[in-house]
Amino acid sequence: MLKIVVIVVTYNNQATIERCLQSVFKNATPSFDLSLIIIDNNSQDRTVAVAKECIPLLSATADNRNKSGSLPATDCRLQTNQTNLGFARAVNQGIKLAQKKFAPDYFFLLNPDAYLEKDCLKNLLNTDNPNSSLISPLILEPENEQLWFSGGKINWFKMRTEHLENDRSTLLQSKHQKLATDYLTGCALLIPQAVIQRIGLFDENFFLYYEDADFSLRAQKAGFPLKIVPLAVCYHQESHSFQSNPISNPIFSSKSNTKNLLTAQGKPDTQPKQSTSRPKNKDYHLVKSGLTFFQKHFPQWAKPYFRLKTYSRLSYHKFITGKQNISHAIEDFLKNS
Repeated sequence: MLKIVVIVVTYNNQATIERCLQSVFKNATPSFDLSLIIIDNNSQDRTVAVAKECIPLLSATADNRNKSGSLPATDCRLQTNQTNLGFARAVNQGIKLAQKKFAPDYFFLLNPDAYLEKDCLKNLLNTDNPNSSLISPLILEPENEQLWFSGGKINWFKMRTEHLENDRSTLLQSKHQKLATDYLTGCALLIPQAVIQRIGLFDENFFLYYEDADFSLRAQKAGFPLKIVPLAVCYHQESHSFQSNPISNPIFSSKSNTKNLLTAQGKPDTQPKQSTSRPKNKDYHLVKSGLTFFQKHFPQWAKPYFRLKTYSRLSYHKFITGKQNISHAIEDFLKNS
């Protein structure tokens, strides 16, 4: 029987974690063995308490269904970190724990402010050659069922990632169509063990944001295609606890990109505690991770363009817009690069 481990990275998600976990258990079927690992990045709210309250109830429900022969029991593990280690490092903790305890065929990353439609995992596994691809469900906004993620484009000239503006009605009418994309979001992502064996874990140089785009590019270069399966549906309840405005800098974000990157992939819902006097909000992490991503993946011949854009943006925000979070992010990137 196939083994799937769902990995949820949490940080101050008390308002959304219960629905997220409930949706995982509702996706259990007799066709695969389902386990759950929660990695908490030192939440300062009741996230861990809510998760602990949910797990026994949901596990008991799964056990009862197992006794009746309808569904297998689900094994749950909760690991708490003493500090906020960032998303990539926490995901890697989950993957390593899953490999040690469960030896899964697949890992499924799920954002704690997202939840799955029934049969989402089943439909992802029913696609062609799921063990040789990175696969994402179609991700919708729960308020209006508009598309949140149906594919993405990496804009190398503007140095940003963008959500594709696909037509929702067309996608839903052709649910068996597989969608091509430049990258996949870690909000809801099925990763075969074969991918981890080939390319390794997530790059921990990304504390927050862009690690999913990096992982996608590395998988593609290793021969693993990226797929979106419209028949599998996930809903993303965007969190808004980061109290700052979206970045207006066109080099590092766009309106659609901001929607994707500010709250996806189990990211902190609130500003993490920092050991420096400089505040590091979503703008800071978006810009710094964006620079890290494009420096890593730009070809050598394009590096002069990258440096020109980077220094011009630093001057623009330091002396014209006065946006200190952005200029600090660029300065810290340059200091460490």
